[in-house]
Amino acid sequence: MFLPGVDSYRTVLRAAEIADEQGLWLYSNGTKAKVTMHENVGRLGSNDQLTNVVNVYRDSNNVIHGSPGN
Repeated sequence: MFLPGVDSYRTVLRAAEIADEQGLWLYSNGTKAKVTMHENVGRLGSNDQLTNVVNVYRDSNNVIHGSPGN
């Protein structure tokens, strides 16, 4: 879950941009990236721990979505 006050749309788009710039896309056709941000963006669902990682996903139509990750 993204933290209150974090613009999740802007954060995911920025993470996708960073993934493009740094070549972080993994798996077939570059469908997933783990991007470390400069500050905490959310909490992990499993243990409520703060995280500064965004998991970004890109589908075959180049639609982007993401969530806080580890």
